[in-house]
Amino acid sequence: MRNNRIILSLLLIIIFYPFSPFKSETQKRAMTFMDIIQMNRVSSPDISPDGKWFVYTISVPDWEKSKSFSDIYITPIGGKTKQMTFTKDKNESSPKWYKDSSFFAFLSNRSENKNQIYLCTRMEVKHGR
Repeated sequence: MRNNRIILSLLLIIIFYPFSPFKSETQKRAMTFMDIIQMNRVSSPDISPDGKWFVYTISVPDWEKSKSFSDIYITPIGGKTKQMTFTKDKNESSPKWYKDSSFFAFLSNRSENKNQIYLCTRMEVKHGR
């Protein structure tokens, strides 16, 4: 239960930081529809079965290409976030932990623009078909 509160708090901070009164702005203005659709999106959260790790994706819109691109991030509960994947013009999605928390699987269109399953430990990315 405590881990769920920590994760919820982290997600709320990530989502609402742009609206923070502590963020300095030279000129205040009302938020527009374009501001909202240009925001990065956090999705696919998954807590490891041992409760020590948290994986999720962040999607970044690219309006010149009319697409958004997703990468996977990992955070030890109570620790520092690390970007696990970075593939330009490709997407990683749906990370899910293995039952012993030793690795997680995710989908990516890295190869031939078709989604395939990849396996990732906390240290490296491994390809699987």
